[in-house]
Amino acid sequence: MKQVAFYEKADDELLQFAVIAAKYQGRWVLCKHKERSTWEFAGGHREAGETIEAAAVRELYEETGAAEYRMVPVSVYSVTDQAQSGEKQAESLGMLFYAEISRFDQLPPAFEMEKIECFEKPPDNWTYPEIQPLLFQHLRQAAAAEEQGGEQGRDSSAKAPEERLISGKKMICAEKTESLLYRRAGSHDRELLTRLRLEVLRAANGLEEDVDLSRTELESRRYYETCFPEDSHAAWLVFDGEEVVGTGAVSFYQVMPTYHNPSGKKAYIMNMYTRPDYRRRGIAHRVLELLTAEAEMRQIDVVTLEATAAGRPLYEAFGFTAMRDEMELLGGNKF
Repeated sequence: MKQVAFYEKADDELLQFAVIAAKYQGRWVLCKHKERSTWEFAGGHREAGETIEAAAVRELYEETGAAEYRMVPVSVYSVTDQAQSGEKQAESLGMLFYAEISRFDQLPPAFEMEKIECFEKPPDNWTYPEIQPLLFQHLRQAAAAEEQGGEQGRDSSAKAPEERLISGKKMICAEKTESLLYRRAGSHDRELLTRLRLEVLRAANGLEEDVDLSRTELESRRYYETCFPEDSHAAWLVFDGEEVVGTGAVSFYQVMPTYHNPSGKKAYIMNMYTRPDYRRRGIAHRVLELLTAEAEMRQIDVVTLEATAAGRPLYEAFGFTAMRDEMELLGGNKF
C-alpha cells in the first residue's frame, strides 16, 4: 500500500521525481507506455547532475513531444510504501508541475511512450492508481485555492481553475525545435550562467585565457544569486543535446519617469552569444524575440543594448536604432 503526502517545499537534493500534469487546448495530456495499456502523466526520475526543473523539461519533451509550453511547479509530494504489518518504508520525494502546451513535435520514437491522447477528464485506468489520481486531485485543490485567493474575480469564468496557476507566476518555459532546446534559465543555473558570462566576455573583448577575470567571476556569481529571487533578470539558454550553443539575457531596472517613458521601467539586453559553429541558423534572432517578449510582458517600453560590430546588423534588422544623446563616465577615468 502506498501513502501520498504533500509539502510546501523540500530540499532540492531530496527530490527524485518530476511529474507534469499538462493540458493542450483545455484537455488533459496523458501518455501510454509501449508495454502497458494504462495512462499516466508525463514524468520520471531525475538524472544525475540534473535540476528538478530540467528533469521536468526533459521528461515532458521525451514523453509527449511538447515543443512549446509554459510550466510552473505546484507542490512537493512524497510516496511511502507501507507493508501489511504497518511498517513504513523509505519516503520518496518528487515535484508536481502543471504545464500548458501550445505546440507538439512528433513524439520521440527512441523513448518509451507509444502515444499520447487528450482527455476532457483523466480515465480511470491509471498506470499508478495509488498515486496519480491523488496528484490530480491535489492539483485541482491547489488551483481552487489559488482562484479563491488574490486572483479571485479577475476573469475567473474564462479559464479552468488549474489554468490560472500560470497567471502571475514565475514560469519554467521551453521551446523545442527539430534539433535545439531553448530553455528559460533560473537560479538553479547560476553556476552555468557564471561560466557562460566569462566565456561571452572573453569572446566579446578578445581576451586570452590567462587574463584574470576572478573579480568578474565573483561578482557575476553574486549577481545570479540575487537577480532571480528579485525577479530583475531573465536569461535563455540554447542547447544542442547537453551542450549550450547560445544564450542571451535581459536585466530589468527602474529610473525616474520621463516624458517618453512615463513608467520609468527599462530593460537592458546583455550576454547575447551564439557559438561560432552554430551561427547563421537564426538562434540569436529567436533569443532576441524571447527576451523582448519578456520586456513586453512586463509592460516595459524602453529596451536598450550595447552592440558589437558583429551584432549590429542583427539588432538593426530587429528594429533597434543607435542612440545619440547618452554619454558615459567610467569610474577609472574620474574617481
